[in-house]
Amino acid sequence: MSDEQLWERLWAAERLPHGKGQIAAFEEVLRRADAEGSPEIQYAVRIFITSAYQQGGEPAKAFVPFSWCLAMHDRGEADSRWDSNLLWYFKFMVSSMTNFPEIPLERTYAVLDDMERRYRLAGHTMNPVHQHRESVARHLGDKETAAEQYRLWNASPRGEMSDCVGCEPDSKVAHLKWLGRHEEAVQLAEPVLAGTLTCSEQPHSMQSSLLLAYVHTGRLAEAASAHRQAYRAIRTQPAYLYTVAEHIEFCALTGNPGRALELIERHLGWLAEAPTPMAEMTFCAMAALALRVVAESGHADAAIERPDGPVSAGDLLAELTSRALAVAARFDARNGNSTQSSQIQAILDARPLLDRLPLSGPMPSVPEPVAVSYPDSPAELATLAEHQFMIDDNSASAVTWARFDELLPAPEGDLLARRLVAAGSLVVNEDRDAAGRHWTRAAEVYRELGNEVRYEAVRARLGLLSCFAGEGLDDLTASVERLAGLGDAEQYAWSLLRLAQAALVTGDPDRAMATLDEARKPAEEADIPLLTAQLVNQTAEFSAALGEELTIESIELLEDAAERFRAAGAPIRATGATHTLARLKAAFGDVEAAYGLFPQVIADFTAFGNPLAAAQARVDFGGLCLRADRPEEAADALEDAISVLSRLEADISQPQFLLAKAYRELRQPDQALELLDEVAALCLAQENQAGAGQMHDLSGEILDELDRDAQAAESFTRAADLFAESGFSVDELRTRRRATLSWHWARDQDRSLAALAVADALAATLPAEDPQTLWEHSMLNYDASRILANFDRPAEALPRIVKATEGFVALEALTEVAIAGSLHGRILRDLDRPAEARAVLTDALAALPAEATHQRAQLQALLDDLTP
Repeated sequence: MSDEQLWERLWAAERLPHGKGQIAAFEEVLRRADAEGSPEIQYAVRIFITSAYQQGGEPAKAFVPFSWCLAMHDRGEADSRWDSNLLWYFKFMVSSMTNFPEIPLERTYAVLDDMERRYRLAGHTMNPVHQHRESVARHLGDKETAAEQYRLWNASPRGEMSDCVGCEPDSKVAHLKWLGRHEEAVQLAEPVLAGTLTCSEQPHSMQSSLLLAYVHTGRLAEAASAHRQAYRAIRTQPAYLYTVAEHIEFCALTGNPGRALELIERHLGWLAEAPTPMAEMTFCAMAALALRVVAESGHADAAIERPDGPVSAGDLLAELTSRALAVAARFDARNGNSTQSSQIQAILDARPLLDRLPLSGPMPSVPEPVAVSYPDSPAELATLAEHQFMIDDNSASAVTWARFDELLPAPEGDLLARRLVAAGSLVVNEDRDAAGRHWTRAAEVYRELGNEVRYEAVRARLGLLSCFAGEGLDDLTASVERLAGLGDAEQYAWSLLRLAQAALVTGDPDRAMATLDEARKPAEEADIPLLTAQLVNQTAEFSAALGEELTIESIELLEDAAERFRAAGAPIRATGATHTLARLKAAFGDVEAAYGLFPQVIADFTAFGNPLAAAQARVDFGGLCLRADRPEEAADALEDAISVLSRLEADISQPQFLLAKAYRELRQPDQALELLDEVAALCLAQENQAGAGQMHDLSGEILDELDRDAQAAESFTRAADLFAESGFSVDELRTRRRATLSWHWARDQDRSLAALAVADALAATLPAEDPQTLWEHSMLNYDASRILANFDRPAEALPRIVKATEGFVALEALTEVAIAGSLHGRILRDLDRPAEARAVLTDALAALPAEATHQRAQLQALLDDLTP
């Protein structure tokens, strides 16, 4: 392999995100460079891999390539282009050496002295030297030396070798926190966090450092926000194990042990490959602190999932405590004092600072659990269980029926029929066939008992079940008609509600609404508040489903239904109505009103023991927050929802897709790309090629924003192939066009032109009749002209830009007309046709809207350049 090819592979590896993938790519380049490359490429690879090991969570591997490069440099054989990198890496080495107890302190001091000598020879400031001498002294618990080095550090001017404007203050925050000077730490950090930080380690590193400082100084909102933002940035990067530990400690000390356990479960597997013994020790100690809080609350038997199987909180507490203290003892043996053991013991013994710090969103009130008093007789138990089911407390109903079964395992007569109806109702959403069998037997029992009302009521249930299977309304209609003549207003009204639902299911909305109107009279006669509330709620839901013109009426009805459910003692149904209300308000633009409703809905569902409904509400809330430009809150809600839905083995593709969009807004592209890959795989598993295409399309957009052009082209091509399989021709054309342009930006002329030929062939099959297709035709011609012009083929570009302009004119897209005119003018200029170029540019400038100042300036500059 030639040096040129090796350099290409080196730059490709350098563009990868930090982590195992990048490290593996560099290691492969290093292997080939040592076998086939020149000394220059061998040196350069080791320079880059030193940083990759440090940033990717494997700092122990960085010592060897750094020493190799340093030896080359001292022999005068190093490439001087990388001298600054080599000097910069001294800071990596000192930081890493203190984190490995096997490395003698004398070696660390020798490297510090060598760092100072080389920095002085190169004319660099001593600012970073004092910074790292302070760090070593702090590690040893030497307050006097740390204080002096901190003073010298502050007195030394910043220079080329100084940490960035985010990382240097972060290190100073660590010093101030160590001394308990929390207010100074926060004040030092505030102006930094308010500025612009471009370092890959900031602002999440500093935000994590400040978590407890914010709590100690009463800045509780800032603490919660810092936790949400910083944790989200590091949650997929094992190199940040130490920082994750800080978040676990924060949760444990602020009344959020459940959140701490979630983080422990998620990251416990990282301990197997901890980046440093320091990170291992800290994670073990801070996780043990959280587990102790859990155990002290009476939950030592709580199961914690880890890669090798579940373990109780109490057992894991003992294991991690022992492990943390053992590593601390190794540090103490190296350091000659007990500083690290004392610090770890202080973490293990720490007491919570707050009873409860809410970590996200407006905090709603949580309903108090209602104590249930169970009667002794089977008949009363059946009545209680039926009431619980009617108010939508299905889990409580199931418990009550279980008590009934213990007391009366073989019921007869009316109680047998009621038990069969309940058995069918409790499984109907999961197993309609089983529900049908239970209800058929119940109907037989009621017929044997001569109870025609109950018989027809159960037959109405079976009729609705048949409608879901596509078998029509005849049986259900017959039961409703018979109930109308039996004089039981309550059962007649319920059967009408079922008939209305069946009419909507079978595609007859007019009949559905008319049937609901018909149900009002018997509902009023029955005078049962819960029945009336259900009628209002169903009317609202049907109205919402029938069209936008009924939205206002639906909203008013849902508000009324929620109040009626509450008054009828059915808070779970009230919450369901409020959830529907929130979704409806969100769907039709009342974002702020919906935003105010969702937190209480989520809290209520959680308190009522319905995690699935709470998770689904979080998904809806996350989507709303995205629309409201609140990506941080969206991510919070969606992450929580995905965690619950995953445990319940429910579909997580929608919340993952929404979360990817939130991550994109939060400038966490790698996390977004990872999620989109997962959703694409889920879509393919469900044979949803179009959905997978949408995911690859969005991935291509993100990769394009990151200037990872070759990867973007591949992603757009994959999306186009999937859209082709689904028959989505316009989407296929759009993504093939974007792949063409991405190959162009990747400087791969052959692939760009090949992709353009494929896109042109597809476009030829799609007549530009509707506006969307015409837009894609026009954009393809515009992009083709850009590519051809950049490949020095202006004669071929000219007819394409003319067609693009014609399309934009037909679409009345004035800004695009002007942009195309600018390119048209440049092409004519390159063809040495200045008069035509001036005419085109003048027309384009006249067509451009006045507010498009940037484009006007560009066009005017071109015109001025062409003016004789």
